[in-house]
Amino acid sequence: MNHLQLMPILTIAIALTGPGRSLRADDGSPAEELSEVTGLEDTGIAGEPGKMTGQGVNSGRPCAFRGKLGLGSSWTKAASNKNQGGQQDQEGQVETSFPDLYANLSGDCAPSDWTQIFGDVTGNYLGQDKKRTAHLNQAGVRLRPVDSLVVAFGKERNRRAPGLIVSPSDFIHSAQNLPGTEEQKTGEWLARLSWQESGQTTDLFLLPVDATIENGMPAKDRKHRGSAVRVFRQFSNFDLSLAIGDLDETKKAGISSQGFLTGSWRVYGEAGYSEESPFLRYARRHSGSYLIGTGYDATKYSVRLEYYENSAGLSKAEFDALLFAFSHPMPGRGTQAPEALAGPFLRQKYVIANFNLIEVFDRFNLTETLIAGTEDSSWLALSRFEWLVNPRNVAGATLKNFDKREDGQFFARHSDWEASLDWKWSF
Repeated sequence: MNHLQLMPILTIAIALTGPGRSLRADDGSPAEELSEVTGLEDTGIAGEPGKMTGQGVNSGRPCAFRGKLGLGSSWTKAASNKNQGGQQDQEGQVETSFPDLYANLSGDCAPSDWTQIFGDVTGNYLGQDKKRTAHLNQAGVRLRPVDSLVVAFGKERNRRAPGLIVSPSDFIHSAQNLPGTEEQKTGEWLARLSWQESGQTTDLFLLPVDATIENGMPAKDRKHRGSAVRVFRQFSNFDLSLAIGDLDETKKAGISSQGFLTGSWRVYGEAGYSEESPFLRYARRHSGSYLIGTGYDATKYSVRLEYYENSAGLSKAEFDALLFAFSHPMPGRGTQAPEALAGPFLRQKYVIANFNLIEVFDRFNLTETLIAGTEDSSWLALSRFEWLVNPRNVAGATLKNFDKREDGQFFARHSDWEASLDWKWSF
């Protein structure tokens, strides 16, 4: 039995360790519903109430809306890489973008006790290239014809995995944005049938859209993406999620679990399997990935530490060959890096750390996140500082830094560092 086959067993064993408690909603109250994860990281849109009015997101109102407007400016230091002869190219310039505008509106309406209509849309304007974009994150309808059954149609984000940034077990929503940046709200076009019992939910997903255009709507040449089944179970001191599906003509499976050792200290694990996982020019078959993590959530601070391994990433020999090809381009070919090389998970083994100071002096938040590759010590770091001016206004500063070594896995980065200032008003 290899290490990938052992991971599902280890995942469950970690979550079972020691005494604990059930997962709770963000406000500390018992979880009312299981269709959206409570106690784990955000699922993008409010959970389903016991009825579509009264106890849930609408709090007795027929409609509830939430919005955010933002104004900011950003600075990007273009990457400086060595050319074929080993000499330094021209120093990367710092590019400024202003004004950068952001708007988000989400809401839900309950025309009846068993019907909920929901939506979430985001708009952006980037001053540097004067580009306007609008994106439909989520939109659709949820129906509850009987207490134990929920039917949803539209574009929805329904995530369960506990991973901070990457989620091996969730092959539908596999990634989150870096902590401190705008939360990931984009969902998937789907039809969902959820059977909810005490402590357990069974979900059936049909995914009719495998490709979308820039605004989040289905592409004209879209095809049926696939289907999946997921079972989520709450036990006395841990949660367990199992999923299996056929997406993009590839069989996939995932398992995740999370439990509490004390009232604030939790441990969790995930494992995923994919029959086909092509990466760059390599065709991967029967690849697996796993993540083991722990976190401590106090009143004024929180800490997360994770280890992530993905067998579909580049091995040392593959990475060395890619690095050589990039630094010694063939005549007539440029050195522009493919977009796939810009991501933070190019290789196989990583440590992810996150630290948050929460409402210091009731005025300030600080978030620090580090992704470090254990195979070559390459790193990506993001810092976020926020001033809570009042309950509706937040001023923030963000700085993202990359390891700049030419032989590290961020050799193909698009920038050396990125910084921004922003002001956001919530309503």
